[in-house]
Amino acid sequence: MKTSAEFDVILWNKYLSSGSKDIKLRYEHSLAVKKKALELIDTFNFKLDKEKTAIAAVLHDYAKYETKERYREIVKRYELDIALLDENPKVHHSLLGPFVIKEELGLEDEEILAAIATHTLGSLKMSLLGEVIFLADFTEDGRIGPEFEAAKRLSRIDFYGAILEKIKSKLRIYPDELSLKLYQKYQEVKWKS
Repeated sequence: MKTSAEFDVILWNKYLSSGSKDIKLRYEHSLAVKKKALELIDTFNFKLDKEKTAIAAVLHDYAKYETKERYREIVKRYELDIALLDENPKVHHSLLGPFVIKEELGLEDEEILAAIATHTLGSLKMSLLGEVIFLADFTEDGRIGPEFEAAKRLSRIDFYGAILEKIKSKLRIYPDELSLKLYQKYQEVKWKS
């Protein structure tokens, strides 16, 4: 498997080919998520492979600039539920990104791919790596605004409390069933920790 530094370069080239005007900000965000994910491992002394974590973090938005047509092709090719395309378009890159990554990069590590797939919406079955990427995406230093501040503060002292803050923020905007279940789960996890 390539190193996270090699994937940094691959990601930059992928973004360049998109022609989007905001690639610099998006690339900086990916590097900031990588930095934050590694900080979370150190802060909470998690027994996670740092290189694997760095790869998941830097690639979490790899499919951000794919077209709707590409997403449709992936759903068809892999015989996925067409309802995935009914989700908010802002989450297509996470739900379908693992398929793009497998095809373009040949990356087959299921834990990395699962962490990428769940970094926006979360999952009731997230691994610790998935939880780290889920939180790092929301608490990286470049995230500015009141919706991020409580989670960023907690991400230094209370891992599961910070995850709860991310979920609460999402619930304020869109109180969907998954977020409600995640909130209940992480309240229990926090209580036990």
